[in-house]
Amino acid sequence: KCLNAWMRCIKYGGVCVIEHSASHSASGACELDPFGADIVVMPHLITMWGEGKYGVRQILEAPRNPYENADIYFIIIRRF
Repeated sequence: KCLNAWMRCIKYGGVCVIEHSASHSASGACELDPFGADIVVMPHLITMWGEGKYGVRQILEAPRNPYENADIYFIIIRRF
């Protein structure tokens, strides 16, 4: 529901950028943030949720913070 609401605010051809890290995977799910999906599953989920209205355009790896050992990605979602 949340992603659908965000994407309705984006003009046709526009993009929404979602940050994803290991804390967003299934192992990072908790009572406050119960949704958890690994980065390899997210493009499939977003494609299903988009139902042809939006989809993943690109996944970028964020620059690494030398003080943290975490992979962070930016998922670029484009509205069709």
